[in-house]
Amino acid sequence: MRASSLARPFPRLAVSLLVLAPLLARPAAAAWPEPAPPLPGEPRVEVAPISERQAPEMCTQPAKPTLTSSVTSAALNQTFELSWTPDPVISPTYQIGWSYTGGAVQFTGSFPQTSVNMTITSGVVGQVYTYFVRSKDPSCALYTDSNTVNVTLVSGSGSCQSPPAPTLAVDKPNPAVNTTYTLSWPADATGKTDHFWVGVSTSASGTYSEVAELPPTTTSLTLTASMANAGATLYYKVWAYPHGGSACESYRTASAAVAVTIGGSSATCTPDSTHLCLYGGRFRVSATYKDYSQNTGNAKAVALTADSGYFWFFSQTNVELVAKIVSFCSGSTGGYGLYVSGLTDVEVVFTVTDTKKSITRTYPNALGNRFCTVGDEWKVCP
Repeated sequence: MRASSLARPFPRLAVSLLVLAPLLARPAAAAWPEPAPPLPGEPRVEVAPISERQAPEMCTQPAKPTLTSSVTSAALNQTFELSWTPDPVISPTYQIGWSYTGGAVQFTGSFPQTSVNMTITSGVVGQVYTYFVRSKDPSCALYTDSNTVNVTLVSGSGSCQSPPAPTLAVDKPNPAVNTTYTLSWPADATGKTDHFWVGVSTSASGTYSEVAELPPTTTSLTLTASMANAGATLYYKVWAYPHGGSACESYRTASAAVAVTIGGSSATCTPDSTHLCLYGGRFRVSATYKDYSQNTGNAKAVALTADSGYFWFFSQTNVELVAKIVSFCSGSTGGYGLYVSGLTDVEVVFTVTDTKKSITRTYPNALGNRFCTVGDEWKVCP
């Protein structure tokens, strides 16, 4: 019995050795081949150790709120409500951003609710206050701003306020004709200006005519020196008008007057045998003629006074034309008067030039017509 029981394990051992043989036949670790190198340009993916990996930050961009106001205008110390739509995903915190005309944006509050009461405690009538709501994710820096709404201050005790008086300057006080010059003034940092009004006058203390009405954000005006103003001195002022319309108009402020003298023409009048220089040399006068025999020539000039003279064609004892210039600049017409009379019926072209403003006019007379007296007004004062 013992022999029989000792003989049984040998077949089992043989089977075990057969199973282990392939494993024992494996080469040592050092004998395994190295991994093949990557092909040129083949992307490589490296996975960081778990200890170096980080979970993504849980931030959500808030939805854009839709802001509404219970009023579009309000009086001082009147309470009104701003309300907005809630965020459908997160529970943000809210801030109210606001500014007034010409002012910087300011923020107030940090609250979870979707409405808030507001009150304008100071300001000027007509000033516009702009509001918006900022929705912020409390877990990070993401935020979204709503639309804006405007509320206009319409009344309040003592709410008309004078803007600061502008300081007016000009870059070219003596511009030449057909060149530009620029008037400028600083912006109103207080926000009390509703608009600027620029006026011009021929006297610093005179009545000013409108040149331009400009918004409070515009602080300069470029003009062109015209021939019509050559030699003239113009005075400019700029007014700052307050908010509140006509009810607050008396609170407007004005700059000091700034003078601009428009350069005249460089032409001058020098009297000679064919030219008269009338009214202090300002007006140059001449004439040409053609007789019945088609003879032509320049009329000969003879001065009588500083403002008058005559011309002859064929003989110095035979006067053909008499002319004079009279000033009505300080009178009702506000111009110069030219008068010329003829004692001839030949063809004549009578020419007058304002050397100050480079304006020339001609007065023709056809052959065979009597040269009738001409009276012409020149509105070129001063």
